[in-house]
Amino acid sequence: MVINLFSHSKARNLYNHTLGEIIMEKYDKEKADKRAIIVERYNKSSLYSYLIGVICFLIFFLTNLTQLNKPKASENNKIQIIENQIIEKKLDR
Repeated sequence: MVINLFSHSKARNLYNHTLGEIIMEKYDKEKADKRAIIVERYNKSSLYSYLIGVICFLIFFLTNLTQLNKPKASENNKIQIIENQIIEKKLDR
């Protein structure tokens, strides 16, 4: 998100510079194109960082979701005790 804020700030400054050149009638298309390329790079880096953040969040979420669905060791012990009692009752009959 910091990259995105920096991108917006940089874009504003560069476009204000271009606007100033237009108003003062000193507009140079090559300089304006170079500034547009800089802004485009910042925007791409912002987009890539967002995508990486979303992927990391999904990995974190899915990992924890699978961990929550696994029975805990104490629950496994309870299940085994209950199964053993059922088996013992069947053997006693």
